[in-house]
Amino acid sequence: MASSDGKSRKRKSLVRNERHRLVALKLVDAHALRKDEPLQLALWFQTSDQKNLHLLEVVKNFPGPPEDELFSVESTLPPELAISGKLQLVLANAEQLRAAIDRNDPALQVIQMSDAEVLYPASVKPSSMVGQLLLKLRERRP
Repeated sequence: MASSDGKSRKRKSLVRNERHRLVALKLVDAHALRKDEPLQLALWFQTSDQKNLHLLEVVKNFPGPPEDELFSVESTLPPELAISGKLQLVLANAEQLRAAIDRNDPALQVIQMSDAEVLYPASVKPSSMVGQLLLKLRERRP
């Protein structure tokens, strides 16, 4: 990649925070056990953030119509998780996420799939609803 002065410019390599990954997995595993709001997708994004933990969760019975804005919440993490930063959680049902992608919702602009990891489900079929949502996230335009 060349800069405006013609010199080669290296892309900043993204280094995932493994401690954050373990905490994210722990949180997602707990959410996956809930029966009242079944987890359909958990995406850890901004994985190179060394301070905060960022999750997008798609929940089957999450309330609201597709045109609703995505629900975002920021909170401190319990001390036993040993992360001093905050949890930044985005929640939606599948229809809300699909509509948010279509309208290029500002809440999604921070999600770059090159710096994200699917934590749930363990495997995704491309033809499944989750597979289609992930494809839309990858193909969206900023």
